[in-house]
Amino acid sequence: MSRPASHDVTPLALCLMAGVTLFWGLNWPLMKLALADVPPWAFRAACVACGAVGLLTMAKMGGHALTIPRRLWPMLLLTGLLNITGWHLFTAFGLLSVGGGRASILAFTQPIWVTLFSLIYLSERPTQRHWLGLACGMAGMLVLLVPDLTRLGGEPLGTLLILCGAVSWASGTLLTKVTDWDTPLFTLLGWQMTIGGLPIILGWIVIEDAWLRPQDVGLLPALATLYAVSIPMVFCYWAFFRIVQLLPASIASLSVLATPVVGLFSAALLLGEPVGLGEVAALVLVMLALFFVLRPARAPAPAPAEAAELPSQG
Repeated sequence: MSRPASHDVTPLALCLMAGVTLFWGLNWPLMKLALADVPPWAFRAACVACGAVGLLTMAKMGGHALTIPRRLWPMLLLTGLLNITGWHLFTAFGLLSVGGGRASILAFTQPIWVTLFSLIYLSERPTQRHWLGLACGMAGMLVLLVPDLTRLGGEPLGTLLILCGAVSWASGTLLTKVTDWDTPLFTLLGWQMTIGGLPIILGWIVIEDAWLRPQDVGLLPALATLYAVSIPMVFCYWAFFRIVQLLPASIASLSVLATPVVGLFSAALLLGEPVGLGEVAALVLVMLALFFVLRPARAPAPAPAEAAELPSQG
């Protein structure tokens, strides 16, 4: 996963971005709905268990080896703790006091941290167009966050937990990007999910007082949990890190800027959370950000001598 990535967005990357944006965006209000009846430790234990089994099963069905070279296990442990343990626990507990739409906005400040860490630790340098896209996207998120800033005194812990989840995910993304895994992606993510999920499962067993009984969960929270443990945990994880393979890490993170917009408006439809002029302005800004990020760079016109040689190649 450490090979150089192009700044041009391929059709495959574009389709993966669309899927991640839709399914991860929809997941935020559904997680909020699920957590109404399912305690956070139990909910996240179910997510990571299903995700690990699903990813490793798809790796096996694809004919990939399920082994990871021993030299990579320390990095696998670190990325698992960041991408899985930190992200899932911080966001689950943050959602207890933050609305689903707003939580998706806080969580997807992740591109800010990825870009910052990329500039510090990696050789990647976004172009002027990508900086403009970042500025528009972050402005859109700021428009949505301003109303919440006046209420941070009432809900500081939830906001802080969601932001910690974003930093954890950003750090894990960069480490996954720069490591030469030499391992199929499904195998890598399956083991990340397994290793990062073990502390969550142990926490569920040790910390929560009683086992969750099916009769304690309503129909809608049960359906929301079923969705959360399947599509976001298998397809979205694979698709996002496939995007990271195809594109520089900072641009890969910018590509999911529309996810909080989907989260916000789906939360309005499913949970009745309010949407006003600020949300509409944020949508316009985020769409501008995606335009700047996804617009292909113009290829330089070939010199006359090179153009003359083209028909003879191949």
